[in-house]
Parts: sequence; C-alpha cells; structure tokens
Amino acid sequence: MSTKKSRRIAVGAIISALAVVFLYISCLLPTLQLTLVAVAGILSAAVLIECGVAASWLVFACVSVLSLLLLPDKSSAVFYVLFFGHYPILKYLLEKIRKPVLCWLCKLCVGNICLLLIVLLLHAFFPEWAVEYPLWAVWIVCLAVFVLFDVALTRLLGYYQFRIRPKFKR
Repeated sequence: MSTKKSRRIAVGAIISALAVVFLYISCLLPTLQLTLVAVAGILSAAVLIECGVAASWLVFACVSVLSLLLLPDKSSAVFYVLFFGHYPILKYLLEKIRKPVLCWLCKLCVGNICLLLIVLLLHAFFPEWAVEYPLWAVWIVCLAVFVLFDVALTRLLGYYQFRIRPKFKR
C-alpha cells in the first residue's frame, strides 16, 4: 500500500474518532451541544482539505453511523447527520459556482432543506425540543445563524489552510 493512501486512511480514521468523541461530549454537556456538533462537522472539512472529497464523504458516513449507534442522546447525531456533517463538503462543492449570488442562493436552499428536515425530525422524535416561539421567527434566526456559520467556516478553513497546515507539512 502506498504511503499516500496509508496517510489518507490514518487521517480519516483519526478525524472520525475525534468527531465521535466531540459528539459524545455534546451529549454530556447540553449547553455546548450545537457548538460541539459544529466542531465535529468542521473536522470533516479538514479531511476535505487534507485528503479530498471522497475521503471526507467517507468520514461523514462513518461518523454518522457511529454517532447513531453509540450516542446516548440521538439529537446530536441528528444535527450532525442532517447539517453539520455534510455542509462543509457541500459548501466546498457549491463554492465552485462562479456567480456569488447563485452560490449563496444554492447555499440558502441547502440550509432551508436541512433546517426543514431537522425541524420535522426533532418535532416527531424529540418533543423536548419543541419551541414556544413562532416557527417563522425561529426559522429567520436559524437562517441568520446559518449565514454566520458559513462565513465563520470560510474563515476557519482559510486559517487552517494557510496558517496551521503549513506547520504540519514541514
């Protein structure tokens, strides 16, 4: 087996394990749940940069299955599977669209679809996540947070790629 292939497998396995650990901790610390799930999703973006799109999809699939099997609180797994796990990969693919307006429209469509699936699943299976506020108000706040997450993800990945990654490449 080639060294490059071995490195990709090792990076994917380590990142998968680390993401599952963050997801498990999110079950233990409910006040940090969404933050830790987002961190687990950002790890898949690191795999994307280091190993490519195919490896990041495999990491997403691996972490999704393991989180659904192992986590005591499945809501963290739902957030990961339906948004935070795959969005960094989709973001990379959507940002290949040259027109910024069309790119953002596609991102907002993805965000709305993910949000709809999350709301439907949480409402059906996790009644404790029911919201006392009007759904339209929650939706607007969630979309604003989605845009902030997208911008923050762009900056974090830029920082990783240009500041942190060169230190590992030495």
